Amino acid sequence: MERTVDQHLEFLAGVQPLPLESELSSEQIDRFEEARVFFEGNRDDRCVPLLFGAVNADSGFGVYQLVEDVLQNQTRSVVLSEIELALKNGKEHHLAWVLEWAMNFEAFEFEELVRGFVNHPSVDISTNAKSFLNSKYEAIGQELPYPDLFDDE
Repeated sequence: MERTVDQHLEFLAGVQPLPLESELSSEQIDRFEEARVFFEGNRDDRCVPLLFGAVNADSGFGVYQLVEDVLQNQTRSVVLSEIELALKNGKEHHLAWVLEWAMNFEAFEFEELVRGFVNHPSVDISTNAKSFLNSKYEAIGQELPYPDLFDDE
């Protein structure tokens, strides 16, 4: 039986955030993936804040990387608003993902918010903040602030 949009939204609302991989059941990740695929093909901006809230600091067995595909199918202004809110709130459970999405959406208007995470103790968060800044400066043809970010030293 195919689930309805409301059933997908209800599931996402109930997992804010999903448990860490060590505690995540296969049923939960399968349901998340089902909802993700549904919203990738069916625009409904109500899913945006729920997707932001559902992801956590790990990879969700590879499913979280695909959330951006869903976000690309939603109204840009809604996604940008959620990026801004998430950056302002700074909840660590999804911050690395939010920074990555901000970079990929070229949400360079949030540069000052992102700068606040450059020295974050989490390597994932600080690296994504620096990557965002490098991406912005590359896009405008200026010298990268972190040119050695991915050097193997």
